[in-house]
Amino acid sequence: MFNRLIGISVALGLAASNWGATAGEAPMLAELVAAGSLPPLEERLPANPLVVAPLNEVGTYGGTLSRGSALLFPPVFVNMTREGLVSYAFPDPSAAPPIPNLAESLTFNDDGTILTIKLREGIRWSDGEPFTADDVAFFWQDVMEDPNTSVPIHPALFVAPGVAPEFEQVDKYTVRLTYPFAFKYAAQSLAAVEDTFAWPKHMLSKDHPRYNSDATYEDFNKWAPWWSGRNSVSVGAWRMESISNDNTLVRLERNPYYWKVDTAGNQLPYIDFVENNIVPDRQSVALGNISGEFDYDGTWVGNQHLPLFLREQEGRDFSIGWFNNTPGMSIYMNYDNANDNKRNLIRNTSFRQAMSLAIDRDSINRQFFLDLLDPTAFSFSPNSPYYDAEAGTLFAELDLERANALLDAAGYLDNNGDGIREYADGTNIELVIDVANHDLYVPITEFLVETIPAGIGIGLVMNNQQQDLIFERRQTLDWDLHVFDIYGSTAPLAKLEDWVPVSQGFPFWHQNAIVEPFSPEYKEFSDILLGARAMDYDTRVSEMKRANRLMTENAFNIYVGFYRRAFIYNSNLGNMPSEAMRDVSFGLLEGPMRPEQVYFKQ
Repeated sequence: MFNRLIGISVALGLAASNWGATAGEAPMLAELVAAGSLPPLEERLPANPLVVAPLNEVGTYGGTLSRGSALLFPPVFVNMTREGLVSYAFPDPSAAPPIPNLAESLTFNDDGTILTIKLREGIRWSDGEPFTADDVAFFWQDVMEDPNTSVPIHPALFVAPGVAPEFEQVDKYTVRLTYPFAFKYAAQSLAAVEDTFAWPKHMLSKDHPRYNSDATYEDFNKWAPWWSGRNSVSVGAWRMESISNDNTLVRLERNPYYWKVDTAGNQLPYIDFVENNIVPDRQSVALGNISGEFDYDGTWVGNQHLPLFLREQEGRDFSIGWFNNTPGMSIYMNYDNANDNKRNLIRNTSFRQAMSLAIDRDSINRQFFLDLLDPTAFSFSPNSPYYDAEAGTLFAELDLERANALLDAAGYLDNNGDGIREYADGTNIELVIDVANHDLYVPITEFLVETIPAGIGIGLVMNNQQQDLIFERRQTLDWDLHVFDIYGSTAPLAKLEDWVPVSQGFPFWHQNAIVEPFSPEYKEFSDILLGARAMDYDTRVSEMKRANRLMTENAFNIYVGFYRRAFIYNSNLGNMPSEAMRDVSFGLLEGPMRPEQVYFKQ
């Protein structure tokens, strides 16, 4: 029989709380209650609030958390406000299965094809309006399923290429998902959706053409970006208060109707305001955290700033934390390159293996990672149960003799003796490697542009631009190599879109894979991943390890390795972990803190 109940309401390492007898609230809200402009706490909380066990201790109220960001970058803000139907465990999402959040329970039928989701009753939006299944249905049916909106069905929800579960609203607090097969990965799939799994229907339906004949999709789609203002009405710990005219300051304020409490019954969050300051670059973020201008960063700073942190730490009020097995720099290849010569080259397994063997990871480790890098092939993470340690090192050593032999055997020769190999038509092989402004990845790319042509005769030219321009370019087929983090390596089944063709355009490095996979090995790899979420755990692990080996043996892309990465935080912040996981497998660019339970000690 299928495991019917996959979630319970008391989770998160939580304890039951007699919150009604001891409930506390922030002084700024108590003042509003006293003035008659806000209902009392017992009317703002649901009958069964979610109880969050603070990491170390019950905190105190007040303060403004200041942050720096090198871009007006949605994930930085979403990390502070997102609330899914279910949530990953923190600070290590790989350590436990997802747990109920906005949902109170998730229950499967006997054959595992129908998932009934019961919402937590009594939650309210930050403007006081009830949160119900109407809001979940609005997000699913009127936003994601409406082809005229700019928000498609989230790739994490697909159970087969282009196939999402059927959605049904049962009643005011219940929704139902019907899957085409026993879907044993449902909770992880739901948790991987980066946005809050509901939009406020009472606020946004007036701008939707299905509800207002005078509305246009052009106007409705203006609500899609996080900073559009739709998050001024939120179920998160904070709601957006304002954004400056020049888009350099985003200010969040506490949600007076937030539906989580600590183990002493105090309404969360502890911190009153969050300010996100847009600054010129990563170095500005690092310096701001050192000086005390900012309170925390786990997105923009890294090991390239570690010498600065260690040099400046004495006498300053900041602490250094660590992300373990952090996904590092990957070189993605465009398997659907518009240029015939380049496309055929990239699809040649010997070329990809040779490129991996030509990378001096040990030198990169010493020069750029301070000996904190674990050189690895393009592979699942050591944090993943699907990692194969032996496969993870295939083609990850520097071996120029073997690399050159592979290229010679593949017919890519240097016939004119200029040091660069040629295509069959006699033109030199020269690939453009795109890299966004990044004070770690740019110098590593410069190192590769210098060493790979000299080592194996493959010409490389670096294209360095702003991140948004590089990302726009990779959506086309007119690019060769793209440098960025490895995606979804810890929980690949929660981020299938980063690996296999869940729909047209995915993964970005093989956008036509859904039509014609580039090789039988990639087709086999894709079939394993697409079918694994219906397997029992032991079978899934075995098959996914086989997929890991297929990927590394064939060097689908090139990887430098996983590493131990530093983050920084104000020493006056309580309930901040010193060790955590950072992996976009979980829809997070950071994740070392559950922000609602962080507080200022003084």
